[in-house]
Amino acid sequence: MTFLLYLDRPTVEDTAQPSSTAPVSVKTPTLAESLLDEGFRLKQVSVDELPDMLTLAMEAPDIIVLNVDQPSCQPVYDWLDQLSWQPETSHTPVLLIGHSSHDDMDTIGSTDRTDRTDCTAQTPLTDEALQPHYYLIEGVERGASDYIRAPFHIAELLCKVKALIRSRQAVEKARSVVSQVHEAADELVSRNLAVEKELYMARQLQQSLLPPAVLKPDENNPDGPLMTHVHFENDKLRVSGVYLPCDALGGDLYDIMKLDGGKALGVSIADVSGHGLKAGFITAIYKSSLYRSTGIKTEPGDVLAHLNNELCELVKTSDYVTGLYMHIDLDTLKLKCSGAGHPYPFYYKAADNCITRLEENATPLSWVPDMPYPQDEIQLEPGDKVYMFTDGVTELNNFSGDMFGEARLKARLAELFDENPPFLNDQIITTLSDFTEGAPLADDMSMVLIEVL
Repeated sequence: MTFLLYLDRPTVEDTAQPSSTAPVSVKTPTLAESLLDEGFRLKQVSVDELPDMLTLAMEAPDIIVLNVDQPSCQPVYDWLDQLSWQPETSHTPVLLIGHSSHDDMDTIGSTDRTDRTDCTAQTPLTDEALQPHYYLIEGVERGASDYIRAPFHIAELLCKVKALIRSRQAVEKARSVVSQVHEAADELVSRNLAVEKELYMARQLQQSLLPPAVLKPDENNPDGPLMTHVHFENDKLRVSGVYLPCDALGGDLYDIMKLDGGKALGVSIADVSGHGLKAGFITAIYKSSLYRSTGIKTEPGDVLAHLNNELCELVKTSDYVTGLYMHIDLDTLKLKCSGAGHPYPFYYKAADNCITRLEENATPLSWVPDMPYPQDEIQLEPGDKVYMFTDGVTELNNFSGDMFGEARLKARLAELFDENPPFLNDQIITTLSDFTEGAPLADDMSMVLIEVL
């Protein structure tokens, strides 16, 4: 049942004689009786005893109907100020009932409309016409929701009361929904923080899958690499790489392994379809299977064939892996290479000052078992370079939607191979950054450079 707090005017003995045209007050039900008849749970208090905010918050009325006249309005203003300042009471609707004189109470409930202003009349609302309303308007500015001024019919008052109650119920419902949304948002933030923490730990673990570096980027070494990690270097050969995931976890991986008791080097680069958590897990499976395969097979084509069969058994999803595997004899510098659906590596032959591609390739890994993987074989000479990359490099887009592409990559490599900077991968990253103009990565990006010294 709706709880209505009715704050009535103080009782004043009325000595005025009713006019002959005024309705007979004894035949008009009082306002309180009318509200009770409408089913309100009613508490009636004199405005001389305005309840304090604590009492009001405890009683929690659905609406306050405040019967006020101009001489007693200042205490009401102060009370409305307090009401609007307190969070517990600020949403309680207040309807002011105004009177120009105490005799107006006799016209509440009247059905005689002859004393009402004709709403269709085009009388301008002058300051003089609004003067009787000013104290009510200020009451609304102080925190009341609406007002009604006698004379009026009880039905008019009830319409305003019910409308304000509906408005409050709608506000409370909206506040409840907002509160639920905030709670859900807080829960999501908490869960996201937990997921981010787990992803951070997973990324740290995935970073550990990369080969150890003999030279890392160091902000205290301005002459050192900016992003390049040098993973192997002797008097004949240097192998370096860069890995840039677009998410916390990526699907790219490269590796450098010492084989045959340090007499040979295995160099691998791979790209799992997609990126994110699932791709990150598959890279871990790939590395484990690669190490087993290189322990059993020597030739790159045989290594990829063995690796493919293992991945076909272990990867139960529709995901696949493209990759390259190279075997380098550290004594003779003979390089053998086989690919599995991966972009062809660039081979720079210094003696001829030309760039070609190593194009022996077959199907991606984990698609079809028992597939053959052919291989290339080249003899590395001083100054030669082999550049391996994932498609995140060439498929990089700028804000205009232009793709970097293999033609741009080859042209830039030709310039850099001729200039021979100390950390070529850093120069490629700078070129890519200039091309994208800050556009975010849409795919993981990795590159490995083999340099003959």
